[in-house]
Amino acid sequence: MFKTIIENYVEYRFKFTHLDFDKADLFIDLLHVPLAQIKLCSHRTTCTISVIDLPTNKVLAERTAHVYCSKKDIYTRKTGRKLAMAKAFETIKELDNNMISKETRKLIWDEYFKWCKQ
Repeated sequence: MFKTIIENYVEYRFKFTHLDFDKADLFIDLLHVPLAQIKLCSHRTTCTISVIDLPTNKVLAERTAHVYCSKKDIYTRKTGRKLAMAKAFETIKELDNNMISKETRKLIWDEYFKWCKQ
């Protein structure tokens, strides 16, 4: 999990999960993965973004985004996380009317790339 605090009162948490379809044959039905995605893709990366108000410890927004890797592509977790995180930002932007400003997203991306190098 990656998390960062912006302006001392809002915390952004990002939880990433990865699924290899070849290793999850028995559980695909339980994971609600569309059959078309299973046939065309090899992996799924999920990013859940949570925006938390620290003074009240209240969750202001929480969105989940899924990205799929084609069987023709080479899967890497790093690329999957970046794409899923970008999609989660777009989802939260559409549904919550620009809750995360462009400047805040830039700060979060900078912190994310520092986190990746650890």
